[in-house]
Amino acid sequence: GSIILMPDFVAVTAAYISTKIWIFKNSAKSIASLEASADSLHVGQFNTVPLIVTAKDINGSESIVTTFCRYTIRDTSIIKCIGDSLLYGAYPGSTTVIASYWGHTDSFTIRVDTTALLPDSLNINKDTVTVMANDSSIIQATGYYHSASLLFTQTVNQLASWNSRSSSIATIINGIVKGVIHGTTQIVCSYKGKSDSCVIKVIPYVSFIRRINFGCATTQVKDGWISATNAAYSASTGFGWTTANGGCRSDRRDNILLKSFVLSSSATPSSWKIDLPDGAYRIRIAMGDNMYDTDATYSWTAAGSDTLIRHKGKTNTIADNHLTVSGGAGLSLTVKGAVNYIVIIADEGVSLADVADDYQTKDFTTGAQTYTLINQCEQSRLSLSPNPFNPTLFINLTVPAKESNYSLKVYSTNGTLIEDLSSFTSKGRLIWAPKTNSSAAYIIRLVNGTTAISRKVYLLK
Repeated sequence: GSIILMPDFVAVTAAYISTKIWIFKNSAKSIASLEASADSLHVGQFNTVPLIVTAKDINGSESIVTTFCRYTIRDTSIIKCIGDSLLYGAYPGSTTVIASYWGHTDSFTIRVDTTALLPDSLNINKDTVTVMANDSSIIQATGYYHSASLLFTQTVNQLASWNSRSSSIATIINGIVKGVIHGTTQIVCSYKGKSDSCVIKVIPYVSFIRRINFGCATTQVKDGWISATNAAYSASTGFGWTTANGGCRSDRRDNILLKSFVLSSSATPSSWKIDLPDGAYRIRIAMGDNMYDTDATYSWTAAGSDTLIRHKGKTNTIADNHLTVSGGAGLSLTVKGAVNYIVIIADEGVSLADVADDYQTKDFTTGAQTYTLINQCEQSRLSLSPNPFNPTLFINLTVPAKESNYSLKVYSTNGTLIEDLSSFTSKGRLIWAPKTNSSAAYIIRLVNGTTAISRKVYLLK
């Protein structure tokens, strides 16, 4: 047998064994330069282009080292590396690709051109958004495409046109909704002939609100949130740890709310403080590590003698409470375990569910009610194309893989069941081709646990 290693290595055969032994030769000393490029410096969206990296040595000879390089991409939302020799155009724009080999580097800029495919449908990820006046929230519009048997999706927030039916109530730019005054309006997103809409409810602004995400990142997780690490209390920030018995540490190095936390791991709990004016408040606390079940005993957070939340297991728990701050000293919390985030608002009649902006969907424990954990990225989706249709309707759908209680049915507009299409996989595409139905409007309804999505479609014969 033989062991094949990298180019520029010298092969010798030992006389006393039958296996070839490949001896490393220090190529760094012989390489004069590195040249990196792609077959084309333009790639269509959803397409691939081969990488080519050539090493030139001091003697003028060349060798292809594409599969042995390390690659860095400045913006991986635009270009992604597939394997070790292909670039995939994910999103329109330009970015830089850097190849590294034996201490040498080279780079090139590549542009992703907007796909020529027309979307089958466009879907906004929420039917209704509640936002405070003078506050903001983010909604996401996704385009669904197909080419032959392949399906593609992309976020089109930056590409689509957005319109608010009443900009005096709420404005919208690239999917960022900003509440102006109390009221209700509709947001419409349009892109390449497809559109979708959602209702925006603007509620009165509360006099005090803080959304605090615990983790490693020092940059805010998104608009309206404050990043908190394991740093000590500072009057300049107005929050921080006053005691960290056994040490608080950050973990899960990303900005996902329920996957980042600061861990008070000592048997002796730690103390965290935030400056608040005296008054009545509502507070939401999230605790837990949904990657590892490391809690032999309950984690908890308390304000004085009042326990605000208890948690145990490989999941997350979120609890809502009322509390009163007095004495001019702010709020001090005692923490044992992993704390994900805290939302505090003045108790002025506004619901935490309307302003927490944590995007959890029935994935928490609140009071006596316990729900199954469903990550935000696993919410149900339903889109239809073309609409109107004749004779075939393409139904693109996604439901959480862990959810077994779901159905997909077709109804008439007066509620009569027309056809049951429930025998589908958790993610995919199916076809409805009614042969005997007359021209009319129909309702396609996806039910997933306690969540239901309905879309109206028109059959024209």
